[in-house]
Amino acid sequence: TVFVSPRESSASIEAIIAATDALDVSEATYEEFAPAAARAKAETLESLRETLDLAKFNEADQARIKAEQEAAAAQLAAERAEMDRQLAEAQEQARIAAEKAEADRKEAAAKLEAERAEMEKVLAEQRAQAAAERKRMEDEQEAFRAQQAELNRQKAELQRIEDERAAEAKRQQDEIEWAKAAVAKAAADILAAEKAEADRVERARIQAAAEAAKQAEELAERLKREANTPQAGEIVTLIADHYRISNGAALDWLSGLKPLTNAADSVLAERRRQIEAEGYSPDHDDDHTAGELAQAAADLCVDGTDFRVVDPDGDEMLGWGLTEAHRSDRRRQLVIAGALVLAEIERIDRAHIASKEKK
Repeated sequence: TVFVSPRESSASIEAIIAATDALDVSEATYEEFAPAAARAKAETLESLRETLDLAKFNEADQARIKAEQEAAAAQLAAERAEMDRQLAEAQEQARIAAEKAEADRKEAAAKLEAERAEMEKVLAEQRAQAAAERKRMEDEQEAFRAQQAELNRQKAELQRIEDERAAEAKRQQDEIEWAKAAVAKAAADILAAEKAEADRVERARIQAAAEAAKQAEELAERLKREANTPQAGEIVTLIADHYRISNGAALDWLSGLKPLTNAADSVLAERRRQIEAEGYSPDHDDDHTAGELAQAAADLCVDGTDFRVVDPDGDEMLGWGLTEAHRSDRRRQLVIAGALVLAEIERIDRAHIASKEKK
């Protein structure tokens, strides 16, 4: 008897098979025990080959899971790079807006300064005129008083103009300050929105990782249960207790059963995986009443041939992307198709039973 750990690689198991197959069980070695030794060798090789098939299946499944995880990590990195780029663009836009506001403020200040210089020039000219007027008023006192009154009026007017210009300059400065505050608020709003989006993406990533871990844990638990094969006596007793028969009768039943082929085992295993790992329960399958399960199976079956699955209008029908996803593994395509056909038969049987119960 050869014990093989469930964690052994397929290469190690193939080496064990080769070593077992090379054992000499002839009469020259085992004499009268040669027939028993030959049977034991054949049974051991059969068990080892089944274990090899399971190990290859597990290794392929683990490779698929690893590839999916690496793809998810690459997508997350790309999303993070895109968020960094958007943040840099927002910061650059805020900087440009701030520089423009500062340039506008300087331009307004320069304009105000030019207006003030012009006003001082005017005032200087008026003061010169007033001096000339005062000299002339020494000769004509009455005319001087009249001219002095006009000068006072002009000063008042100039003061009014200066006050209005000062008020306008203050209004423009207030507008510039308001614009700067608005730009700062817009930049803050953009940063807050980007942070909220980053938090949402991170929560989605954590949730996806948790779901992937849960699926991996469920798969590991199922494989562990499948690896712990019960003893033959336990199986016989369980069947006998269930059907309320003797252990001898249960053993006779089991002796008459024929073992399933590797192909049938693969289809049944895929059907269990669809229910346990993918969550495609009978309730889920019962919603597909238009033959979708059979159509998807048919599309998988004809892939790589001259046949196609089309709808009544002649348009090609695709089975949920399963055909493209497994195009590199023809056996895997047919195993999935077999499981889908089994699911469709089970759905039809459940619908028939439900229909009879309603009647």
